[in-house]
Amino acid sequence: VATVTNRQRYPSCAQQVREQLGAKNARDCYDVSAACAGFPVALTDAALRIRQPELFTEPGRIYAIVGVEKLTNHMNFDDPDINDPLFGDGAGAAIVGPTEDPKKGIQAAYIATKTENGNLGLILEDPMQMLRMTNGPRVFRVAVPGLVEAYQALREKTGWYNRDIILVPHQANNNIIENARVRLELEKEQIINTVRKYGNPSAASIPMAMAIGYRKQIINPNTQVFVVGFGASMIIAGVAFVA
Repeated sequence: VATVTNRQRYPSCAQQVREQLGAKNARDCYDVSAACAGFPVALTDAALRIRQPELFTEPGRIYAIVGVEKLTNHMNFDDPDINDPLFGDGAGAAIVGPTEDPKKGIQAAYIATKTENGNLGLILEDPMQMLRMTNGPRVFRVAVPGLVEAYQALREKTGWYNRDIILVPHQANNNIIENARVRLELEKEQIINTVRKYGNPSAASIPMAMAIGYRKQIINPNTQVFVVGFGASMIIAGVAFVA
């Protein structure tokens, strides 16, 4: 489970999900704490387990990757430093498993951390467990190049043509998404954007946007998809997959 808003530090949210589902055979239950980049980080972990089964005791397993947040529990609506209009609650999930066709499923992944130059303090939890993002313009200046960097790294790895890719970015805000789109020379139809409807639910934003993409048939069988997230302080993660 990708989350930073579990109600308690332990047991993990993943263990609680296992219990509520009655999934007695679920073994690999743990949380991924990478904020808004958590979902692609968790996808990368699942891909490693699927693609390199010799490293693990039970190869061929199917994984449920969940992104879930309740950010409103960590917001003070009277404090402008929190940028509360952006953030929200939500949940989404994907089922990931082995495929007989090596050209299907997860094809590439990218993770980078950019904590230098004071980035570690850009988005954080304060001592009162409140969400803090006091320098939105600086977050923008890090997030846009980071999203572009991850996209370009995935393109280099996959060799896919720009015109064929559907991008599901972290739903931070319209300004970041639009600026990255222009830099990447993508058409608006190639971007799944749900900010206006759902805001920014952190680790839940990408799986929620993916669900919309499937529902609206933007993502179909054989669609080439990049998902890219950038999280607090700043971690950047991306995954390329063929639906």
